[in-house]
Amino acid sequence: MSPAVVVREVVVRDWFVDASDAIDMLQRLPELLVEVRTLRGISQREAARQMGISSATASCLEGRRGDPSLEAAIAALRWLTNATQKKEEA
Repeated sequence: MSPAVVVREVVVRDWFVDASDAIDMLQRLPELLVEVRTLRGISQREAARQMGISSATASCLEGRRGDPSLEAAIAALRWLTNATQKKEEA
């Protein structure tokens, strides 16, 4: 399933459909971030800038390392939502 489909099915106006969808999305967040970033042809640093988080935090999110904040995860989910919407509009 493409990142756009996953994000669209799970995120509805910045709110998750239910708790199990939220858990699934957060578990898949690292692979979705890498896939969308790669499809857009941008660096991790640029993606972090667009998300409004540090490069180190983006690295933690993508690599499942450390303990990124909930705010960082939300920023990443919003970025994914925006990134997939822009791709569909193009």
